[in-house]
Amino acid sequence: MQQKSQQRATSKTGDACLLRAGRLLRKKSCAPFFTLALTEDHQLSYTLKRDAIRHARRTDGILILQSDSTTLNAEEIVRGYRSLWMVEDAFRHLKDPLQLRPIRHWSDPRVLGHVFICVLAFTLERLYTLALENSRAR
Repeated sequence: MQQKSQQRATSKTGDACLLRAGRLLRKKSCAPFFTLALTEDHQLSYTLKRDAIRHARRTDGILILQSDSTTLNAEEIVRGYRSLWMVEDAFRHLKDPLQLRPIRHWSDPRVLGHVFICVLAFTLERLYTLALENSRAR
């Protein structure tokens, strides 16, 4: 009877180990490259998925952009994607330097007005920057 309870505890420990290993691989984005299993003696075993590793090496660094635009060509789509950092930077600017938070207004119209002024200020700044860059390019 003691042997059965020991075997059951080992099985639960093995299952827990398998789950923890799977979570760790997913967290580190390595799960597609391994197959995990428990052996008959409840030990964790793994195998490398070599085909998945080869595929990842071949496609590493390749970026596929998809657009529903019928008016932009491929170059314009890539240029737009590469300038995406500016939009992300804009949100950082809105929240940090312009001090969008905390807003010291309590009524909805005043809060909306404050946010509108912040967005307007950033838009004007960005338009002036683009105009300056275009004038230097000429």
